[in-house]
Amino acid sequence: MIFKINSCFSQYIPIDTIYGNVKEVYETIVYPHITKEASIDGDDYELFNNYYGEFGFPGSKDSKELTHFYWYHTSYNHYINNRRFYDKNRNLIKEYWYDQNYEKINTYNYTYNQNKLVASIDSSKYSIIQNFINVTEDKDINEIEIRTDVDDRTSDVIYSFKTFDKDLLVSQKKVYYGRLMISYFKYDENKNMVEEVNYVQNSENYLNAGDEKLVLRYITKSNYNQNNKLENSITEYMIDGVLKKERGITNKFNSNNFITESHFFEGSFDRYTFYKYDGLDRLTERSTFNDNLDNLPVTENYFYDENNNIIKLLYTTRSDTKYKVNETKNVLFEYTFDDCDNWVSIAKKVDGKVQAVRLRQIYYYSLLTD
Repeated sequence: MIFKINSCFSQYIPIDTIYGNVKEVYETIVYPHITKEASIDGDDYELFNNYYGEFGFPGSKDSKELTHFYWYHTSYNHYINNRRFYDKNRNLIKEYWYDQNYEKINTYNYTYNQNKLVASIDSSKYSIIQNFINVTEDKDINEIEIRTDVDDRTSDVIYSFKTFDKDLLVSQKKVYYGRLMISYFKYDENKNMVEEVNYVQNSENYLNAGDEKLVLRYITKSNYNQNNKLENSITEYMIDGVLKKERGITNKFNSNNFITESHFFEGSFDRYTFYKYDGLDRLTERSTFNDNLDNLPVTENYFYDENNNIIKLLYTTRSDTKYKVNETKNVLFEYTFDDCDNWVSIAKKVDGKVQAVRLRQIYYYSLLTD
């Protein structure tokens, strides 16, 4: 069994996996050379935005994604410190999150019915978020989210209703803090989403509001190549009653892999990303430029072992834009594995110095006793 930790940030490099019938995982990152005072003041380059970032703990999903992204894509790190529990069907049933002093800051509980998530509770010392999910016979999804402030004992209720057609999401109605938002989705014959139309409405009678009372917010249209890879996507926002092309992305491919990726914002291209791959279709280089192709913000070069683990990253940034001086960090990854081929330790060395160590304690269900 493989548990995949997905991330929109790190879709071009190998994802973290956990093999076997896992019962419990404790994961954290330790920094051998960081003092408590330096990390709190934000003076140490090894951490990105202090422990958990400038605005504090961002939640389970974002913390996992940020940790994975900064660990493999940069010479910096994002903090993680959690304990996860799984049932015998490999469903995640509970999470504990801790701060750098190992004090608990958040708890997540998940409930399943026939291996389908039906409820989740996100609890912290400030608020409780309860999420109840009901799947109808037509596979439509009713979702109610209750957010309760523990201190002043107030609650907000968020309603969401998703409609499906042959397993494809075709509409979503969401009431978020008294504001109604409705989205409609269209697909091509290969089930690629080609259009999303979003409306918003502020009526007090939001649950029964008709389409004639809705205001168009944005439209996103997308095109795909013969391999079902996104070629371009344009989002038009309603601004002062006029649709304007505000955001977009254009991709070019070699086989199924990205070669160039171009983004535009407010009508002008503002970022270009170029990719290179080896004979095994593994990413070997990614370079990102702004609208001036002569200005190189960052280049990443990747090297792998025979098991496709990243063992080296050359992380190049422009330290002096005036004189076009580049600085390269040599980042090495050293792995330790358990008997189930799961990594339990990854040491991250930057320019020869052990900057951080990512640790996992993994416990498994016994085939005989559990």
